[in-house]
Amino acid sequence: MWGNIAHFLKAVAPVAEKSGVRLALHPNDPSAPLSRGSEQIMGTRAGWKRLIEILRSPANGITFDCGVTREMGEDPVAVCRYFARRKQVFPDEGQVDIFGVMKELVRQK
Repeated sequence: MWGNIAHFLKAVAPVAEKSGVRLALHPNDPSAPLSRGSEQIMGTRAGWKRLIEILRSPANGITFDCGVTREMGEDPVAVCRYFARRKQVFPDEGQVDIFGVMKELVRQK
């Protein structure tokens, strides 16, 4: 499985990077290191780390999900800190106004 994802990323990520496209895998939700007897690439924090280490490219990343991170028993702030240092895309670089969502959540508190 890891060989397949490495082969895929090494073939696709350079083209994505050249085109300004960012690839991102979303973690398993719910988090599970195994599903139907198969290891899951995005089922553990170690898997997330391994994925981004396969190919250091702005086109190779993860979709950071705070809820899934917490379900895995991880501290979302610490995990965010770890991946943010590796030049992952920040929330304000996407298509959603994350700051606007956060302000509305605070307002609704």
